[in-house]
Amino acid sequence: MTTKLVIADKNGTIIECAKTMTTNNVSSLIIVEDVEDDDNKNYNLAGLITSTDFANFFSENCIGFASVKDHMSQPIFVISIKESLSTAAQIMSDKRVSRLIVIDQDNHNKLAGIISETDVSRTIPVYKSRTIRSVYENIELLFGSKLKPDFIEPSLVRIRDIMTPNPITTEKDADLAEAAKIMVKHGISGLPVIESSDNVEKPIGIISKFDIINALSRLEGEDELAE
Repeated sequence: MTTKLVIADKNGTIIECAKTMTTNNVSSLIIVEDVEDDDNKNYNLAGLITSTDFANFFSENCIGFASVKDHMSQPIFVISIKESLSTAAQIMSDKRVSRLIVIDQDNHNKLAGIISETDVSRTIPVYKSRTIRSVYENIELLFGSKLKPDFIEPSLVRIRDIMTPNPITTEKDADLAEAAKIMVKHGISGLPVIESSDNVEKPIGIISKFDIINALSRLEGEDELAE
C-alpha cells in the first residue's frame, strides 16, 4: 500500500487541489479537516476527490476555457496489433505512460484501438509461476473448462486480444470540456486525439483525465473557479 499519503484541506480551492495532484503525480487526494490540540496536529477524514471528479467539474464549469490541442499529451507511443502483452508492458514501464495507441500495420497504420495499464493488469491476476505449476495445472489453465476469461497465460496474449477496439476519439480542435464530458460519460480515462487528412484518421496525441487536472492547475486568476 501507499504510506505517504497526499492530502488536501476540504476548504481549499479546486485549483489548489489540482496543483497538489499534478505536483505529486497522483490521481486522487484524501480530503481532510484540521483538528488542533495542545500537543500535535491531527486530521479528520472528510472525503476523497478523484480525477473523475475533476473531469466532471471541468465538463460542467469550464466550457470554452481551452481546446484539446492545448493540453493533450505528446508524443504518442504506439504498438502493433500483433505485438505481445509483455512488449506493451515493457513500453509502458520504459516510457512511464499508462496507455498506448494500437495500430494496424497491415492497414496503413490505421488506428485500431487503445490499450491501458488497466487492461494489462486485468489480464495478469495473481498466478503461480510456470516453474512451480504442475503439467496438469498448465493444461487445466490453458484448456480446461474452468478457465476464466481474465486468467490468461501472459506469454500467449497479443494486443488484439485485450485492447479496446474502435476507441472513442476526439479531434485536436475540440473543446476540452467536451472531451472531459465524454470520458466521464463512458467511464474511460483517456481519448486518442486524431487529425483527419484525406479521409484518414491519424492519431497525434492522447488527452486524459490527468491532462484535465493539469489544465485546471494552470487556471490562474479565475475567481469563479477558485471559489
